[in-house]
Amino acid sequence: MDYRLAPLLDTLREIKLDKVNINILADTISLHLGDKETEKNNVNVRFDGVSSFYYIDESKEDSDKSVIYNS
Repeated sequence: MDYRLAPLLDTLREIKLDKVNINILADTISLHLGDKETEKNNVNVRFDGVSSFYYIDESKEDSDKSVIYNS
């Protein structure tokens, strides 16, 4: 990993995830990070050319985590 990228990624961990937009038809994932009320430290990140999407529903009980549902 590029030595300049690691510190930037570390700062992203401290920012609140405000919005996620997954566009399967355009092969993109967009993230809005920061506080939309104060607009302090807001960052928009977009991943282009995403070839696969995987979603984990954290609201499921632990017994269901070993099963992947294809809906």
